Amino acid sequence: MLSRGKANGQNDSVPTEFSGELLFKCSMSAGFYCSFITENQEWANVSGTRGYVEMPDFVLPHSGSELALTVYNNVFSKNGCDFRMEAHARRVGIPEHSNSHPTAQESNMFRAFGQQIQSGQLNELWTEMALKTQEVMCACLESAREEEI
Repeated sequence: MLSRGKANGQNDSVPTEFSGELLFKCSMSAGFYCSFITENQEWANVSGTRGYVEMPDFVLPHSGSELALTVYNNVFSKNGCDFRMEAHARRVGIPEHSNSHPTAQESNMFRAFGQQIQSGQLNELWTEMALKTQEVMCACLESAREEEI
């Protein structure tokens, strides 16, 4: 799903909202949604055959000194016509500050970037990850545009 909007005085529209699903050959999939219209929602759910993980502040951590996620290994049991779903959740928290604290993810990212620039040694992994991310996003946008036609 692709929504578009126009900036003041512009003829061309720009993407304002996108929902997509990636299907992989190994029987895995990934779905995502991003928007400039809806309220901030920065969460991720990762599901597997034996459980799932919820990360409520995946992209930009909420203010505080801890990052947390919840691991769910729910149990579904049945006995004749009696079905029962039992929630089995485990919260995992790690101490990590947000908001430009010297140990925050964002601070460490900029520090590593600065160190790479100063060293003169290019970390090929960064460019490879950036390129792969851009290629996937471009393919998703192209696919969504083809559906509009």
